[in-house]
Amino acid sequence: MPGKKRCFASVKALRRLNPALLCEVLSKFPGYLAARKLSLPAAPDSKNMPYAAIQDACMAGDIEPGLDDVLFCVSALNSKQGWDKLQQEAAHQKRPLKFRTDGMAHADLAMKAWLADWPRNKDLLEHALTRAQMHARSSYVPQFRQWG
Repeated sequence: MPGKKRCFASVKALRRLNPALLCEVLSKFPGYLAARKLSLPAAPDSKNMPYAAIQDACMAGDIEPGLDDVLFCVSALNSKQGWDKLQQEAAHQKRPLKFRTDGMAHADLAMKAWLADWPRNKDLLEHALTRAQMHARSSYVPQFRQWG
């Protein structure tokens, strides 16, 4: 949807991500980066990342839909439950996630899963999020009365 932005709205949120993984995800959208005149560091770390420019690119009304989707899903799956759903989806699709996970935040794990076996895993996050939402508990709790 044009103009509908769902991904990271603040530099603070972007700074929580692993800089190298964030750059690797962003690099999958070279046309968009070029159009936004956004260049990424060759050896990204928290000190040399152009976070303000990345935030501007993420909040642009013309954000590439695929980029918006992946960043939104990374944000939405940023929990232990999200990682569990992602692993379940990978197993369901017979796409095992074979990479080291120690020391990684849940959002970083989601980015790593999306990047694993590129471009085959491009839909993995979206499917995991959809399944998580389908199986989430509803806030609706029916009230039953006993007629007496």
